Amino acid sequence: MRKIRAAVIGLGAISGAHTEVYRKSPHTELVGICDVAETWLRECRRNWKVPHASTDWKEIVALPDLEAISICLPPPLHASVTIAALKAGKHVLCEKPPALNAAEARQMAEAAQKARKVFMVAFGYRFWRTSQQLKGLMANEAFGEIYLARAVYRRQLPGLPPPTMARADGETYNRNWFNERAKGGGALLDLGCHMCDLALYFMGFPKVESVLGGAFNKFLPSFLKGTGLASDADDHAAGMVRFANGALLELEASYGCHGPSVMAVELMGDKGAAVLDGEGVRIFRQHGPLHLLARVTADESPEQSVVEHFIEVVRGAADPVITPEHAVTVMEILDGIYKSAGWTRTPARKKK
Repeated sequence: MRKIRAAVIGLGAISGAHTEVYRKSPHTELVGICDVAETWLRECRRNWKVPHASTDWKEIVALPDLEAISICLPPPLHASVTIAALKAGKHVLCEKPPALNAAEARQMAEAAQKARKVFMVAFGYRFWRTSQQLKGLMANEAFGEIYLARAVYRRQLPGLPPPTMARADGETYNRNWFNERAKGGGALLDLGCHMCDLALYFMGFPKVESVLGGAFNKFLPSFLKGTGLASDADDHAAGMVRFANGALLELEASYGCHGPSVMAVELMGDKGAAVLDGEGVRIFRQHGPLHLLARVTADESPEQSVVEHFIEVVRGAADPVITPEHAVTVMEILDGIYKSAGWTRTPARKKK
């Protein structure tokens, strides 16, 4: 059986889920890796026995025998590297958020269409066992018309992103882009994109009519005080989306606040309601019992599951659950919340 030849560009924390699947799957072979940290790149190449390794992503994209690429780079590079890889004839799985804005996401979708290649964003939360179970119930119209949804990913203080992280070899690297507005940081882009996608997945991606929201920078400045690092991204954001069918979506994302930690999607329908959170999936119906379905288990990895799905799609063994158009819609909503809040990707000038 011929194996799909795959590569991973960017060897930060999230890349481990991608490299693990490519190395162990019977359908793939990890043939290329890329990272700007030369020492770490050499160690990974030696440990994994990868034939191609480079600090320049363009060299990996240009490999003639390469078929599929996972892009695990910071958000400012997602669009340019994805588009270049698609033009080079590679299938692409890009980490979230899809891009810095909806305009970039559209360019990525257009590039995929022209290249006739698979392009997916790693919205892995769709692949939780509980998510799939709830989606199955919704396909059977168990809740009727969904008229209101709430999606929240909120961390309690202290939960702000540390500006650096240590690799397995002990070397530390800068991850402060999470906290820098111009580099695609912020709770809404980082956490909110997951929850927005998950809610839309359950709702069937209805057409967006309008977006309202706000974004806040309350705790990052004091958290990074004295480091000389930028701390101007949103640490808390919230928004309301109205759809053409009349339904509403409330979306909230927080890196840290004084409230309780919550990660949940609530769906209100005219025949019943559902809540997906750390307890599993709970079903509510009038005059009926509360049902608790399967819980998320310790052996589940949404990050690895989305890579496995990507492989199945590239093999032609499955249709894509995540489409380029889904990524565009998610980014349009996030753009709308930031625009309503008066935020841009360009940092505000300090007052003299």
